[in-house]
Amino acid sequence: MMAGRPLVIGLTICEDVLTEPQTRRVSIIRSFSGGTVATFPGALAPFRVFAPVTGVEGPVDFAIVVESSEEDLQEIYRFVGRFEAADRLGVVNLSVRIAACVFPGPGRYVFYLLS
Repeated sequence: MMAGRPLVIGLTICEDVLTEPQTRRVSIIRSFSGGTVATFPGALAPFRVFAPVTGVEGPVDFAIVVESSEEDLQEIYRFVGRFEAADRLGVVNLSVRIAACVFPGPGRYVFYLLS
C-alpha cells in the first residue's frame, strides 16, 4: 500500500530523457509545449512525459491523461502504470514513452499525472 500523498514536482513533454548511470542526473532532451500533425486526427512522433514525484513510499499506481482543453474537457488518451518508491523523502523520476496519442483536431491539450 502506498504511504504518503504523491507530490508531482513538475511535468515536462519532451523527445527523450537521459539518465547518467553513475550520478543519476537527468537530462531532458528537446522539451516542447506544442506540435503539428499533417492531418487530423493525427499523432505526433513518439515523445516522453517526464515527472519527478516525491512524498510516497511503496508501489504507486498512476495515470497520464491527456484532455482537450476545449469546453467539453474530453479525455483523448490515458496511460496507466505503476512505479515503486523506496523512500517517501526521495524523488522518483518517472519517464513514460507515449507513442499512440491521437489528437482529434487542432486546439490545446492538457496533460495530467494522476495517482
